[in-house]
Amino acid sequence: MWSRKILILPFAIAASVIQARSAERPPFHVSHFQDDVTVNLTVTSLQASPVQDYDFDVTIGLTEFDSAGSIRYIDQGSHDVRVKCDSPGKVFIGGAVYVPTSGVAGSDWKEDLLISVCMSPVS
Repeated sequence: MWSRKILILPFAIAASVIQARSAERPPFHVSHFQDDVTVNLTVTSLQASPVQDYDFDVTIGLTEFDSAGSIRYIDQGSHDVRVKCDSPGKVFIGGAVYVPTSGVAGSDWKEDLLISVCMSPVS
């Protein structure tokens, strides 16, 4: 009985730490919907890509907030994206390659991701 609790406890602690860290990161993109619902996209992990045509492998987190700013939903899925910073920048997700165009900041999450990852200092 103790062995199960000992094994489960570290996983529960790790999950709550990961969730707390992703909540602390500033979003790179915010979408606004009806009833003052917002969805924030955050970078939850960033590492050098082993794929030659890309600079970074990124994991994106999604959090939905209600009109009062309370969390309604945290997507526990893993949304993996590859990013190339050199011109022309590109984003690879779900088997598709997107080459964002320079538009209005905030209008396209892929362009906002490129700006966030490629134009910001990496910590």
